[in-house]
Amino acid sequence: MKRRLVLLAVLVLALIPLAACGGPKVEWEIKIDGAVDNPTTISYAELTRMKQVKLENVLMRKSQGEDEIANWEGPSLDDVFAKVSIKASASGVTVTASDGYAMQMTLDDLKGGIIALKCDGKSLADDERGPLRIVIPERSSKFWVAQVVEITFE
Repeated sequence: MKRRLVLLAVLVLALIPLAACGGPKVEWEIKIDGAVDNPTTISYAELTRMKQVKLENVLMRKSQGEDEIANWEGPSLDDVFAKVSIKASASGVTVTASDGYAMQMTLDDLKGGIIALKCDGKSLADDERGPLRIVIPERSSKFWVAQVVEITFE
């Protein structure tokens, strides 16, 4: 009986850190470089620790299929980009996904956007297009790059 209690206590103590982590453990990084003062690589874990912005009832205008309305949550692009200090000479940006898809944008295209980690309260880490994506309200879904691995300012 005593042995069972000790085993139970060890099991409970081992599970406490897992319950306290607050989210999924995801190995993912985004390289941010180009026309910036402080090129960096930011991890998924770092993104989860940043202030989270909620975008509610955002219309995703699709080029194929039906448009969708969803709630998205993640750090603002402005907060992420503050870490690298974009140079005044920068006029555009290329966002690249893990599959090689790349979208060129103007800096204005990024206004109001976030790096979404959640959709409708659920982590994107379990989604086939996860663990994160750029969400930019007022822009068509072609700007909403999923599985971002690099952001290069030009």
